[in-house]
Amino acid sequence: MATSLLDFPSLNSETFASYLQEGIIEEATDQPDRIATFYLSHRPMWTPSKSTKLRVVFDASSHVKNQLRPNDVIYGGHSLTPLIHEVDLQFRTHQYTMVADI
Repeated sequence: MATSLLDFPSLNSETFASYLQEGIIEEATDQPDRIATFYLSHRPMWTPSKSTKLRVVFDASSHVKNQLRPNDVIYGGHSLTPLIHEVDLQFRTHQYTMVADI
């Protein structure tokens, strides 16, 4: 993968320029203007068979020793998986039930 990316340095800079323009990433400064700043490690994924040959994969689970990871401080929201007893109670309230695996 690395040798393929060395052959196309313009593709790498084009990808980051488009991410910067779309607001996906922002330029880092020496003096952060926020209380908490996280720098995400990233790696390129080179797939010549796809229309987007180069995409960047960011790793929010990596961390520095004795510091929080971005995944640790992001609000995860509530569980979208229904509890089994709630599903069971809903089945018992109707005369007929239908189950499908889509």
